[in-house]
Amino acid sequence: MLQNPQTKKLLMKLYHHDEHTFTHSIDVFILGYFTGKKVLKGDVEAFAIGCLLHDIGKLQIPHHILKKQTKLTGYEYEMIQNHTKKGQAILLEKDY
Repeated sequence: MLQNPQTKKLLMKLYHHDEHTFTHSIDVFILGYFTGKKVLKGDVEAFAIGCLLHDIGKLQIPHHILKKQTKLTGYEYEMIQNHTKKGQAILLEKDY
């Protein structure tokens, strides 16, 4: 799964954009993979890839907003909420 060039490229972009989100995504991937092997009867690999790339839309959120220590403005909060839609668009563009 991690040898897929598209996946690797996206993850490296995420690492350079926001290391915290990258680390969180790896953690979710590991937990999701082992949980999926235990409880899923379907495609564990697809589930694990979904876990790995669940926050990929944060690539389109400015770094200063992701790292902001104070309360987000309404606009900033809306941007964070929409990272899932941005992630979906990224993955559709890459044919995931």
